This record gives sequence, structure tokens and C-alpha cells, in this order.
Amino acid sequence: MGLRDEQGMIAIGVALMLIVVLALFGGVLWQYSMAEMQRVVRTERDLKALFLAKSGAEAVMAAWIEAPHNGKPQGAMDRIYCDSESGQFQCNEPEDLLGYVDVVVTKIDDPDSERNQLTEIVATAVVEGVSRQVKVTTYPHLLGHDESLKWYNEQTGVIRSTDAAADELVIVRSQRPIHFQKDAELPSVTGFTSPMILFERALDLGFDQQTEYRIWPELGSYTEKVLPIRAETIFFDDVVLLDLPITGGRFSMNFTVTLQLPPGEFGIPGSEIPGAEPAARYGKVYFDGSTAAIQKFRWRRTWFIVYLYRIELNGSPVPLKTPENQNLAGRAFYFRDGTDLSNIGPKDLIPMGNEGERRNELREIKPFIWE
Repeated sequence: MGLRDEQGMIAIGVALMLIVVLALFGGVLWQYSMAEMQRVVRTERDLKALFLAKSGAEAVMAAWIEAPHNGKPQGAMDRIYCDSESGQFQCNEPEDLLGYVDVVVTKIDDPDSERNQLTEIVATAVVEGVSRQVKVTTYPHLLGHDESLKWYNEQTGVIRSTDAAADELVIVRSQRPIHFQKDAELPSVTGFTSPMILFERALDLGFDQQTEYRIWPELGSYTEKVLPIRAETIFFDDVVLLDLPITGGRFSMNFTVTLQLPPGEFGIPGSEIPGAEPAARYGKVYFDGSTAAIQKFRWRRTWFIVYLYRIELNGSPVPLKTPENQNLAGRAFYFRDGTDLSNIGPKDLIPMGNEGERRNELREIKPFIWE
């Protein structure tokens, strides 16, 4: 075999090796490209699922913030779908489905946990088989019974005499309605003071007030207890005052609430509110509960020999109304600084319009924490 033939065979061998190597290299590149493409597709789906999960959580958060305390969403929400073409959420599954979101709202009930009574929102989104989950929890705001305030007893709901004030949102939460101690001669009650107060429990000044008295030392006396609520914005649950008229010379009782602004330049000038007193300043109050009323009491003799008399409930609570005959329950008002809820005067409470939306009041605070 000549030299030229040997060189030709070598060239053929090299060419074959190059073909094999290039084929293998091309196969590797193709597999890498396909894997990379699948990774990109999965990453895209993962990001879409994350976006949907956050959007679903934020939608429920907005509804939670806007709802009154006794109407907060709880449990599993209806599944919501996202239309791929419009990018909008809807309740029914669209033809061009991008993905769906399931949201569960849970109020944590664990006395041994630092998160007790906080609300947890978990949103799970699925996009073409890829699932992502996000979680948010309500911010642990200051409570009215915390050591720094001690406005009331957490277990009994009994109001304490304290001058402690807060400079942030305070949540009033207790196991029983907030009320005055029965038969107690309290010193002057400074009241609750904070820029914003949210009641998650009824303020019921008629709660647990039925008791017996000997008549002779009480003749002609008068008992009045006032709880000042000093805040620029107040969210009430149920509100119940107490009224015991004078009967047969026996003393009367009146337990009431006054709405006041905190010390300083708080509130809205009345000149900026249609129908308000121009020279006065106003705060905002939301009566979120189903009841805003005065509970009437009456005297009843229980034992003639020792002259014991009992004060007891006298019928159903009488709804609180404005001078214009508007019920307070379920409504929102601008309140004039110093308004007495048992004696509401003209221009004390001015109904709110669109500015009464709760979200507008709570958006400046930190309602939730992303986890």
C-alpha cells in the first residue's frame, strides 16, 4: 500500500471520528437545550403561580381589612380562577385558564402560642401543574390589657383606673364584655387614649350590674360613671350604655361613654365637613356591631322586712339614635370632640359618605406580615 493510500485511510478515519464526536456533541447540546427550555418553562410557571398566590392573598387581605370585626372572612374561601387572556380573576373556570388559587383564613386559637388570636391567611396557587404557596399573618398590635396599658382586666373585662396612653393602634380584646366593676366607687377614670382604637369585644356598661341594695343609705343619691374614649378613629363592636331612673326616692344611675380626641392637634376641622360645627374638631367612629343602645334598669323590692331592693333589666336595650333619628348601629360618623353617647346633640355625629370605608382608615398601619 502506498503512502497516499495510507494518508487517505487516516483522513477517512479522522472524518468518521469527527462525525461521531460532532453527533455526540450535538446530542448533548440538544439535551441541554431541551433541559434548559424545560427549566425556563417551569420557572415561568413557578413565577406565575407565585404571582397568583400573592394576588389571591392580597385580595383576601383587602376583604379582611374592610370587613368589621364580627364579619371577618374565616375558613376556606371559594376557589378563584385567572383568565390567561384578560389576566382577571373570576369565580368560574374560564376557557383560557392560566391557573387557580385556593385561600384559607384561620384564626389561631392556642393560648400557649405567641401567635394566639392572630389571623393567618394561606394562599396556594397552581399553574399547569406547578404549585406555590404564600402565607401572611396579622401584625401583633398592642392590646388594651397589655402590661404597658392595663386599661381593663383581660379575663373579666372590668375597666381599671389608669392614665396609661398609647401612640399606636390598640386592640381591645377580652374574654367578657368591657364594663365597670359592680358596686365599685371608682376614682376618676381617665379612659382609653390612643390615636386609633379597635374594639374586638362589646363595650357593655350594663353587663353584670344587677345587684341588691339596702335602701336607707342610698336615698337621693346619684351615680354617674363616664368612660372617655380618646382617639382620632374608633372602631366599636356592640356598645351598650346603662340608665336607671329615679324611682320612689331611690337613687339613679347613668353609665355612659364620651368620644374625645387625644390631646394635641388631632382630628378634622369642622369647617371641612359638610353640616358640622365649623369651629369644632371631629374624629371618626364606626359602630360595627349590631347593637348601639341604652339598657334600661329598674328598681324592684325583693324582701320587705329588711328593705332590700334590687336593680334589674327593664326590657330590651333602646337603640341609640342621632337627633335626626338615625340609628348608630352599623353606621359610621364624624364625632365632635366631647360627644356624650347618652346625650347626643345636634352636629355631634355627622354621617360619613364614601370616606367611611374601613380600608381607608387601616391602610396606613401594618395589618399583615408576609412570612
